[in-house]
Amino acid sequence: MEISEKIKKIREYFSFNQKEFAEKIGITQAAVSRYEKKERMPDTVFLEKLIDVFQINPSWLLGNLSSNMLIEDDLCLKAKELAIVNKREKELSEILINFLGKQNTICVLGGKLEKLKAQNGLEGISEQLSGKGERMLRVLHDFLIYLQKQNIRFSPEFIKKDFINSLDNYSFSPEFKFRYLGTTGKKDKANLLKWAEEELDDASIFEIMSTLQELIIDVENRMNLFDRFLIKVIKPT
Repeated sequence: MEISEKIKKIREYFSFNQKEFAEKIGITQAAVSRYEKKERMPDTVFLEKLIDVFQINPSWLLGNLSSNMLIEDDLCLKAKELAIVNKREKELSEILINFLGKQNTICVLGGKLEKLKAQNGLEGISEQLSGKGERMLRVLHDFLIYLQKQNIRFSPEFIKKDFINSLDNYSFSPEFKFRYLGTTGKKDKANLLKWAEEELDDASIFEIMSTLQELIIDVENRMNLFDRFLIKVIKPT
């Protein structure tokens, strides 16, 4: 199912016509029509609003049809009942969407990040002894900060390609070079590029871009004690 079909499915699920749907999202009816007719690709801002307003599962929206369209479980339903009684539905909705989205991202990407540090068996031992995984985490951390500082956004249609190209073309920050004094370089970035191409899909990258600050902190927590110390001492200017 293409993204255009999913947008229409969401609209029809909530029984909105295109005008009502557009008003909910904060766009024009013409834009909704173009999205559904595949005349225009939605940008990440629209998709984020779609997820937030209608509690849509990012994994389903960006490709995983085996998952549910809506983010919903028993805990959410019980909390919703209490929120209705206390007339705080909107506040609860905002909290849950923000929390679930960010935690799902950290959980899913966390397993992928662990592969940067070590794999199974003899290869894992080699990774740990050489420090290759730690150096790749350094590069990833610096790259995520770069994306955040530059406020970079990618087109949903080419999100993986644009993410990979951006990683390939970015240059190490001055503080990165000062922290590691040449012990981490182009070879480590090439290894990170290979990991990203093999491990990340469109949904993962969309979630990365939606939770950059939280992911930066998570990556820091996965780094060794000395690297975390260097990050605290040598901060971005």
